[in-house]
Amino acid sequence: MIDEPIGAGLNRNLRSPTAPGEAVEAELDRLITPRHDARMSFARTLGVEQSELISRFRHLGQQKKERKA
Repeated sequence: MIDEPIGAGLNRNLRSPTAPGEAVEAELDRLITPRHDARMSFARTLGVEQSELISRFRHLGQQKKERKA
């Protein structure tokens, strides 16, 4: 049984020797890296930089919102 007060923050690393911040960072990297790599690959197939691709998507999204209004 864990002797922690009710309402105490959850321990995401479940008693591992890794510091909680490191565990969270590693998990975020695990989730973000494949998506980032996929975006980079997609941008390369279009012959644009990732920032330009993101800008174009934002522009398209804004146009869509304006059409709905």
